Amino acid sequence: MDLKQTAQGLEVIFKTVAGSERLVPLILPEGNNLVIDILDATLGFSIRNGVTQTNSRTRN
Repeated sequence: MDLKQTAQGLEVIFKTVAGSERLVPLILPEGNNLVIDILDATLGFSIRNGVTQTNSRTRN
């Protein structure tokens, strides 16, 4: 997964194995949050133990 900041906001890029099925996102706005559930997806071994948030900012 890669994150890229664009002029319009944030672009989230998921990398898949060649020949695999397309990912199907379920996008749910919840208040000020946007929840994206990727149906039938499995995390790669390198991130199965959790995700670390870096360079976080608090919006005022």
